[in-house]
Amino acid sequence: MGEVRRPAFYCFISAPGVRCERSKHVRELLIILGAILIYPLSNYAQLREITDSIPLVEMDYLDIAKSPTRLDSLTLLSPNKSIGDVLLENTNVQIKQSGGRGAIQSLKIRGFSSTQNQVNWNGLPINSLTLGMFDLAGSSIGVFDELQLINGSSGVEYGGGAIGGVIDLKNNASWNEGVNLSVGGSVGSFNSNMDSYKLSYSSNKFSYGLMFMNEFVKNDYDFINNEILGKPRETQKHAQFWNSNLVQEVYYRNGKNKLKWVTWLQGRKKNTPKILSANRPSKNSTADSSIRQIISYTRVLKNSILDASYGYAGNGFNYWDHNNSIFTDYYISEHFALLKYRFGFRKINFRIKSRIERQSVKNNRYEGTPKRTQSFNTIFANYSVKPLFKIYTVFGGQTSTSPASIIPITSVGYKFTNKKQYITLKGSTSNHFLYPSFNDLFWDAGGNDSLKPEEGWNAEQSIKFHKNKFSVYAEVYYSNINNWIQWSPSGSMWTPQNIKGVLSYGGELNLNYSLTLKKVDLKVKTGVAYTRTTVTESLIKNDPAIGNQATYVPFINTNSSLIFAWKDFVFRYQMLYRGKQYTSVDNKERTALAAYFMNNVSVWRKTKVKSFSFLVKGEIQNVFDTIYSVDRSYAMPGRAFYLTLILNFNLHTPKKGD
Repeated sequence: MGEVRRPAFYCFISAPGVRCERSKHVRELLIILGAILIYPLSNYAQLREITDSIPLVEMDYLDIAKSPTRLDSLTLLSPNKSIGDVLLENTNVQIKQSGGRGAIQSLKIRGFSSTQNQVNWNGLPINSLTLGMFDLAGSSIGVFDELQLINGSSGVEYGGGAIGGVIDLKNNASWNEGVNLSVGGSVGSFNSNMDSYKLSYSSNKFSYGLMFMNEFVKNDYDFINNEILGKPRETQKHAQFWNSNLVQEVYYRNGKNKLKWVTWLQGRKKNTPKILSANRPSKNSTADSSIRQIISYTRVLKNSILDASYGYAGNGFNYWDHNNSIFTDYYISEHFALLKYRFGFRKINFRIKSRIERQSVKNNRYEGTPKRTQSFNTIFANYSVKPLFKIYTVFGGQTSTSPASIIPITSVGYKFTNKKQYITLKGSTSNHFLYPSFNDLFWDAGGNDSLKPEEGWNAEQSIKFHKNKFSVYAEVYYSNINNWIQWSPSGSMWTPQNIKGVLSYGGELNLNYSLTLKKVDLKVKTGVAYTRTTVTESLIKNDPAIGNQATYVPFINTNSSLIFAWKDFVFRYQMLYRGKQYTSVDNKERTALAAYFMNNVSVWRKTKVKSFSFLVKGEIQNVFDTIYSVDRSYAMPGRAFYLTLILNFNLHTPKKGD
């Protein structure tokens, strides 16, 4: 089959080894893109939601003028962290990683697979249309300012795909900080290095930022190959990772009007090492390049707020398997329009959302260029029964042209706080659903365009106790899915079918305690999660998966941290525990991955002298060189060392009134 023709921007930011063909309009498009980068004309300022948000991890590590010794902002991280790294170190969600740094990181929330969790960027869903998932590796922390984890019923407002939960990424404006230049870098084990640069300017009305990050990792670590007789020691080969990100942010505010324009360009390439049981070297590689843009306008009216956004996401991808002569080449194009209107009436707050998406994929494994249009419309209402007791509901629907369907959306919940406001109860229930991916529908060897969406419902209940410097949070949940899509043999080929019903239930407990002893701040954080995910029914005769734990979902996850802060120094000791994971649907013990503990240590210091500041941070990951596995087919690295330095210069501070 012929190669997919690339648009001009794809050639401009393509990762090493990506094939592309320049059209006759390349020069004009590059000139336009250059103008976008050099002459920004629009912007936006963040506006607080009327209703509660659920912030989990807030990032501001590049803005090192902020004190890293504040215990509520100790997510200050190195620029070599991916989204997956941050979630792994700060939450109880699971990240399945096929190798060392830069290898594919897939997200599992509450036992549901990566395709059943939605990733949004500034309000726009960015999961891959072909695979259904979003690869967290290479999406470095520095490309956005805020990360939120939304679990269960709270994800109903984000549309299809938010069965387990939502990762919401946002870029936020800074104001009245003048001209700032930030330069940083990180070096570490296994020939790992990253450098980052950010130039920003902000006054009272205008804010602009331009950030570039570049990363390379060789991943040449030693490991014990447990999948080969004799368990020999080997060195990882053909596992290099290249990654570049360019982000431009432009914001403007004037009275009740706010504008925002953010562009994110990314290019990355990965060499895939051989699986542990293979008897010949790997010649597999992937390369992808993408552009994402969002333009938003906000108008504050008398008693309401109007938001209108347009976004575009384009992604090109190449896959090469020279050993088996398999080559896949595709380009994804998505256009988004989002309208949101928020207003209050007496004791009720309303939020109305309407989103439409136009999706298309050009793939050398598809016939033609399949397209589909989806719309998503909801109304959220939050009613204050009493000052400390609120109930809310969400209702609406989502439509799709492929498969042709209309799915209703419903959710109800409540929030109660006692008079002294140290106990909070929250509960909710909602339905959820997931549309088939383009590969499920249109793959030339087995695609099934008669698939139905996966559908189910979720219920959850939580309690939070917070008093003085101690807090406890506990939550239980119950979710199920019908029409689970699975690829299975059908004659001489594999094809996706709606063949299973799946049940997931569990709970989570988190404790936090803070203490100040003279000049030393101490904080202890610990969390434990229990997850049970199993197949309850199947169209496969005598399906061995029925009643068993889902593959690569441990029953128990824990995450604990001990943090000391003294003057400008911060020390963090972290211990992670991942329970046993089954790798076969029949839960055979001989193929299960053993439970393991992971210990990490980091220490950093920030120094500020007038308009200049710098941050130095050292990390040791896997302190005790634990041999562990998160994917039976790939080896993970042992002990690793990383050193980070970030310099920040305030070149000009605007005068009052600028």
